[in-house]
Amino acid sequence: MLNVYGSAVAANDDVQSIITHRLDTTCEARVAWFRVQTTGAGHAWRHEVSLWEDKKTMVLDYWKSCTGGRDGQLGISPSDGPWLPSRILAERPRRKKEFLVEWVGYKAETWEPRRSLEEHHQHVIDRWVWELQQEEEGADGEEQETE
Repeated sequence: MLNVYGSAVAANDDVQSIITHRLDTTCEARVAWFRVQTTGAGHAWRHEVSLWEDKKTMVLDYWKSCTGGRDGQLGISPSDGPWLPSRILAERPRRKKEFLVEWVGYKAETWEPRRSLEEHHQHVIDRWVWELQQEEEGADGEEQETE
């Protein structure tokens, strides 16, 4: 399985709960490694980006249970970040294009100017464009089948 950045990640079907966390010091944005309880009474470390892909509710519930929440635990300034985009959900074709962005570890989505994402997270835009192309190709294939 690949995450939003094209890196291989462990499947998270076996994750039952999050036990604790530690800051991922290798990433510019503030994200965590989670110590998780897995099926069969095992433990493992899973990256927040990986868990976010298919265990959003578990991640959000864990951060809600922590003193200071995600921001307080990871030392994030609520007004400055840094935050890590998970994916683009929609776009507004205005004079200055904006994207609706889902952020790793947060329930809220925000509209962000294209330039803001291009500076630090071009890969998220690239994935959005690729997903749109896949949808168009799928729609073209369906139209050809019905003719």
